[in-house]
Amino acid sequence: MITNLSLKAITVVALMAGLGTMTANAQLGGLGNAIKNKVKNEASKTKTAVAETAKEKAAAQVRNVVDGVRPDEEKFWNSDMGDCVRIVGQEGTLYEGNAKSSWEQLQEWKTDLPTMTMNSKTVIANSLYYLYRMEEAADEQNFDNQELEYFTRSGEMYNFIENMARETEGVKEQFKYNEYKEHYNAAYGKIWAKLWTGLPKKAATAKEDRAKFAEGTYNQIEFEIGKSNEYSGKMKEWYLDWAYSAYNLNASFGYLLESDPQYNQVLTDLKSAIAQTSEEFQARNPVKTAAQLRDEYKAEKEQLAKEEAERKAAREAEIAASMQPWPATKMGDAAFLNACLAAARAQFPEEDAKRVTILNSTWQIDRDGFGNILRRRVSAWVDIKKDGRRYATNYGFAQDYMGGGKYGKTYLFGVGTRSGFFIK
Repeated sequence: MITNLSLKAITVVALMAGLGTMTANAQLGGLGNAIKNKVKNEASKTKTAVAETAKEKAAAQVRNVVDGVRPDEEKFWNSDMGDCVRIVGQEGTLYEGNAKSSWEQLQEWKTDLPTMTMNSKTVIANSLYYLYRMEEAADEQNFDNQELEYFTRSGEMYNFIENMARETEGVKEQFKYNEYKEHYNAAYGKIWAKLWTGLPKKAATAKEDRAKFAEGTYNQIEFEIGKSNEYSGKMKEWYLDWAYSAYNLNASFGYLLESDPQYNQVLTDLKSAIAQTSEEFQARNPVKTAAQLRDEYKAEKEQLAKEEAERKAAREAEIAASMQPWPATKMGDAAFLNACLAAARAQFPEEDAKRVTILNSTWQIDRDGFGNILRRRVSAWVDIKKDGRRYATNYGFAQDYMGGGKYGKTYLFGVGTRSGFFIK
């Protein structure tokens, strides 16, 4: 008999191995036997491999808690892709994958897409592992701290996968990418609906009716505070994060006012709820009055405006110092200069090129290894639009050698290495 827990595990293994999406009435026979055989083999292999002293087991339990791994899981071997994890349940090993248990290591890759992509197999394995745990959490009757942890981590791994898939098309070919997304979105929807069941709706937007919008916001904050009171630990702080953010943001913008009927009660309830959280959470989320938040927001806006004005002034001074008169051309008739201008406009139409002046006094001739002429070229200034002004940028222009002393059509040869300047 295959349990619901086994079925979820098989679904994830199928995604990883390319076996397709499993349903309750499909492909369970042969695959179920294959999984059971694999369980037996792994069990016999690991009986000797995971023999530990009582002290080592205790240390492993502590490590597992730190890594966010539940007590019914244990690491049983290592590979070049990281630690592998098995979940020990009623029928032995229900899931096996190259899932790296060090969450800290994965977090280090968050801002390093190349490293993340190089370790794509590990990222994919972790994504499937946390998807499995998230799907399990979606069906839990009591959604608590551990389920929230899996939900949060699965979301981060989903973002990892999406970032890699945008940069490297081949990532999608390494596993059942579309089915993974379908499973994730389905589980996400279940959990989100569960977390926000009963959330009051707002009757209006702030622009339509501030008072009605404020009333709806207060009701939502009180709902979130009420939900937080049902929990402890991370679940409590998760709901309070939402309540605190809603209060801070809307009070800063002036949407929540001291004259509102619900203001004082909401402020009192928020303070009381946050006082029951960890010291770290309280330090990170100090509750301030609406007036304080409005003043801080105003000061922040003024500071940003000041910094922007200073940046603009510095930029204006930089531009003024770099301005030079447009130089005269050193060679070329009107027809050649117009040909260069046409080539620049064709390559970069958005730059609105107006004129060209040649920097060389004579043509530079390019030859191959046998001394045969390939082309002739020049370096030039081109008058383009930049930051609302006219700017001289350095481009090269060339004509390919056609033989018999003749050269072909003028074309843009590339971007030059000279630093440009704003034109007086």
